Amino acid sequence: MKKILGLICWSLIVVLICMTMPVFAATNLKITGDTVEAAPGETVTMTFSVSENPGFSYLVMTLKYDQSALTLDKVSNGTVMKDMDSGKNLIWSADDDSTACGTLVTLTFTVADSASGEYNVSATVRECYNIDFDDVDVSVTAGTITVAGGEQAPFGFAGHQVGESGIRFIGYTNSLEYDTIDLAITVEEAGKSFTKATKTVYTTLMGAVDGETKAVASCDPEVGALVTLDYDYLYGYAVTDIEAGEYVFTIVPTAILNGETLEGKTATLNVTVAEDGTVTVTK
Repeated sequence: MKKILGLICWSLIVVLICMTMPVFAATNLKITGDTVEAAPGETVTMTFSVSENPGFSYLVMTLKYDQSALTLDKVSNGTVMKDMDSGKNLIWSADDDSTACGTLVTLTFTVADSASGEYNVSATVRECYNIDFDDVDVSVTAGTITVAGGEQAPFGFAGHQVGESGIRFIGYTNSLEYDTIDLAITVEEAGKSFTKATKTVYTTLMGAVDGETKAVASCDPEVGALVTLDYDYLYGYAVTDIEAGEYVFTIVPTAILNGETLEGKTATLNVTVAEDGTVTVTK
């Protein structure tokens, strides 16, 4: 009987110990973007950093930002994980879990001359898991780039976008009073030509969409055709199939008001096209 009572007492003690042991919630991986300031036309860097890291071996993340105001020039891996692939998505992978905290990635942007105000740089996590293939919960706080200094002109050059097959030059207008609005683009590079150059009114600042594409002259050596706009628009020239070489693009925003031609702030971009078609743009 004493043995039975002893076993019962010991079992009760074990149960009480288990009941009083604290239960710890799983820690989320936290990714936080910087808050930085810049002036129109400047280059600015910001980071996404990791904190409270429970350990992960694989992470896929997609960036989102206003491409009419910010041009992503460079993506540099941080110290949290050794290997990163950058493309449409940012991908980190390793053979073991990383529990490090610190800089995950550094982003370098060029701010458009027309930019003004606050611009969020957010990140959407597509996948994140550890070495045991257990999903890791992730919370992300967007970064912010605040652009101050100078009043935005009523029309002008908003910036550029580089794609797999070429480059797009983006113009804007914030006024309804102009008869026509355009980007006059000239190219310096003797003996070179581009096989395609199209002008697209691809979105409006008022929320309507006009997907019409209008063909323009061959970009050898000048592209420029006027298009009448009924609303405040963003619009762009897509120049593709560019021969390998080094080019200087000069972009002059133009507008016509009551028969008078007006010019905005001129932008100059140095464009290098490699033999494999890779396009690099610097100011």
